Amino acid sequence: MLDLLEAQDFFPKFYWEDRSGVSIAACGAVKEWNELPETNERVYGGMSFCHNSALWQEFPETYFFLPAFELREEAGKIQRINRTGIALKDPLVLPTQHQILSTKQTPSYDAWHAQVEEALIHIAKGSLEKVVLARRVELQLDQAVSPWTLLKQLKKTITQNSVTFFCLQISPTAAFLGATPELLYKRHGTTLQSEAVAATTLIPEELFHCEKKQREFFCVTKELQTLFSHLCTEYNATNPSPRRSAQLFHLTQQFSGILKPFYRDSLLLGQLHPTSAIGGYPKKAALKTILSLESCERGWYSGPIGWKDLETAQFCVAIRSVLLRGTSAHLFSGTGIVAGSDPLDEWEELNQKIKPIQDALAATSY
Repeated sequence: MLDLLEAQDFFPKFYWEDRSGVSIAACGAVKEWNELPETNERVYGGMSFCHNSALWQEFPETYFFLPAFELREEAGKIQRINRTGIALKDPLVLPTQHQILSTKQTPSYDAWHAQVEEALIHIAKGSLEKVVLARRVELQLDQAVSPWTLLKQLKKTITQNSVTFFCLQISPTAAFLGATPELLYKRHGTTLQSEAVAATTLIPEELFHCEKKQREFFCVTKELQTLFSHLCTEYNATNPSPRRSAQLFHLTQQFSGILKPFYRDSLLLGQLHPTSAIGGYPKKAALKTILSLESCERGWYSGPIGWKDLETAQFCVAIRSVLLRGTSAHLFSGTGIVAGSDPLDEWEELNQKIKPIQDALAATSY
């Protein structure tokens, strides 16, 4: 599918491969929307975490499209949909290599240290329990890297049933892709599923014995319990358990419930996004703190990306991701700040979170 998408010269292009093995390739647009449309047909897209900056100028704040061509694979069955009769080009794998010329951190470590200390002051005052701060690593390359080549390299190194792979290439020079461990929600009819994912470590046993990590995870589960009790007539949750994503482990808890009548996907997105795992808790105070402290220009990073039709919908949280713009690659990662957080430890956690994409870029360079 990735080679097929790379060969086509019309846009947008979209790829999806979730943890259950469902794969989707879509390209070309029959219709486009700057909001989540109410339509029976399956549409693909997403939205930004916050208002876009010049860095994200090719990406609208919200964007969905009905593709001209789709290829879906699920449970060994393949479905092709060609709405306009367009002729597809045969896949042609063109090996490309690039050189990484420079690296820039936004914020710098000193600025990051100051941001965390300021966040801890707010937490100590009791105005919030948790805030997620993000960082951007900008790599300048000698030539543009193909998002499809990069995604293929990521898939070689990350266990596929531990993440959702995604890519939206909006134009020949701009693409957003990643390998995210976090599901925002999945809907089938009136059945709603979501999950709490928080706390990060290289050693899974730490997840249950570290008070700081337990505190971070509790903020996310507390919010989901409130949301599911509001959205659903009934719901249940599994016991927390560790889950591996690339080289890291996180605590996770599954939620499932029966939706109350009349909840459409646009309302679900508004209720569930942003989660405490990528925003903070309480939500309003955390978002205010992020806007006042962050300098990394999140854009679509940590926003919802996915698809929906009349009967089903699935959106992931677009973390562990990279924006490709021309000859630059912008790698994003975030970490939850709670009482007990240490700026240097959190910085090292950010390094671990961007490592798979950094390694993939290095593996395709010369």
